[in-house]
Amino acid sequence: MCGEFKSKNTNEPYNIHPNFMKKIFHYKDIQVCYYINGSGKTIVLIHGFCEDSSMWNTFVNSNQTNQIICIDLPGYGESTTTNEGLSIVWMSEMVEALLAHEQIDSCVMMGHSLGGYVTIHLAEKNPGLLNGIGFINSHVYADDDTKKLNRDKSIQFIQKNSSRLFIRELINNLFSDEFKKQSPEIAKQLISKAQETVSDKAIIDTLIAMRDREDKSAILENIQLPVLFIIGKLDATIPLEISLKQSHLAAINQVIIREHVAHMSIFEDTSYTVQSMNEFVDFVNQ
Repeated sequence: MCGEFKSKNTNEPYNIHPNFMKKIFHYKDIQVCYYINGSGKTIVLIHGFCEDSSMWNTFVNSNQTNQIICIDLPGYGESTTTNEGLSIVWMSEMVEALLAHEQIDSCVMMGHSLGGYVTIHLAEKNPGLLNGIGFINSHVYADDDTKKLNRDKSIQFIQKNSSRLFIRELINNLFSDEFKKQSPEIAKQLISKAQETVSDKAIIDTLIAMRDREDKSAILENIQLPVLFIIGKLDATIPLEISLKQSHLAAINQVIIREHVAHMSIFEDTSYTVQSMNEFVDFVNQ
């Protein structure tokens, strides 16, 4: 599951730290794979679309003072797919149930892209569980009509052609052109891993869940928690104006904008992203 993804920035593989305990949680009709390590205050990390919990390896290796839980969403990593109708609400309730199973009653939760959608939905249902939330290249708004149409076109393309070409185009478009020139192996390895491990069903289920999610800007505006926003100025998936608009909603916010980064801060801007996440956790937990 973990693979051997290496970054020029760190020269470390993008896999779950060997000290982590792999665990399985049974939720409804699926098996949820997750990894847990450490002690102290809890950090929960939720990966993005066509990724898995191994994306957080560099952060995991940088933080030795907290308990960290990395969760594979349904159909990703070693978590199985559900036969129920998948939604972002469904995913957030799964995460909430898993944390209750682990007897976690407070945590900092951070998510990349899709993981941010899950985080804000959980914040709506159970804000008392969270001490702080982090949006790593993510946002709280619903899809607009154009985005919904593009999700439908992607579903039709996968149904006709399978997901391999879709995955290649998706992941290539998440990085800046300059980063792909300097570190072409990162995108290639992420593409190869997703093509080998993620099923057409998992991708289609997730596309539907993202397409149908509701706007949660009112939740962000009213929540009384510290909120971290890590933003790539070159992000074609989330325009800068959208990221800036949502950042002003949070009463307690820390906004990081990086000029040279697109949608994959944890890979494109590893050291600064990890440092910013750790500093945010320290601020929340002080």
